[in-house]
Amino acid sequence: MLAKSGLSPVPLSVAEQVGLKFSKSIGASSLADLRAIPADKLLNMTASTSFPTTIDNHFLVEYPLTVYEKGNQIKVPLLSGWNSAEVEYHSLLGRDEPTLTNYKKVVKQLYNEHAGDVLRLYHAETDADVPKVATDLAADRFIVYNTWKFIDVHSRTSGSAVYRYLFSRKRPPYKDIGAPHASEIDYAFGNLRYNKFFNWTSVDYEVSSSMLLYFVNFIKIGNPNGQGLAFWSKLQNKPPKVMDIDENIQSRPEKNRARYLLLDSLESKMNNKI
Repeated sequence: MLAKSGLSPVPLSVAEQVGLKFSKSIGASSLADLRAIPADKLLNMTASTSFPTTIDNHFLVEYPLTVYEKGNQIKVPLLSGWNSAEVEYHSLLGRDEPTLTNYKKVVKQLYNEHAGDVLRLYHAETDADVPKVATDLAADRFIVYNTWKFIDVHSRTSGSAVYRYLFSRKRPPYKDIGAPHASEIDYAFGNLRYNKFFNWTSVDYEVSSSMLLYFVNFIKIGNPNGQGLAFWSKLQNKPPKVMDIDENIQSRPEKNRARYLLLDSLESKMNNKI
């Protein structure tokens, strides 16, 4: 997911082959042929081709994770996080019903001999548990683990303060399992009044006001804390704490690290096979 798999950057030689294959598919045998095609037409021709991010040895010289692990990234304070239900269980189970049987079947298909480890940490006892647990796994696979990884590495190698959040506020009428992907944007930018789709309450406006102030403070001084706001603890403090942004905003001990460490170990095993 992070270093050498999925949508991660590829070596220049691999990217060049993608380019050559694309050129051949549109009947271009040289750069001159490509340059002779009007730009808008050429852009339309790329619709069916995915061009990867490339380690070109100029702009990008290493895998981003390698840069962070070496401490060669820009050493600045970081504020980052994710939402409590980035994607729901449908992205894991597809059209299958959220039953214990279907959940275990998908986990075994995805993780093979490691399925038992995954099921222990993403544990469901009954069918009723599956929507929440499968949502946790789906969200972690989608964006949470990768975000956690870079935050974690930056907190250890940058020497700079890191502030992590979990946005948990569900939008009224509260039908979602948690806060879905991008649902924090209206809150963070103070734009609730422009979104007429949801029945915002006074609590939503209070959450938005606090979140906006945290973000503005961080942008101004590299620290989200300020007068009248619940104290936001640095991730590097012991024990590590995360700001839970919901009706009652407060720093809480990190509770899901074991999940991310498991996915990290599985990622390492996968990369070693490449």
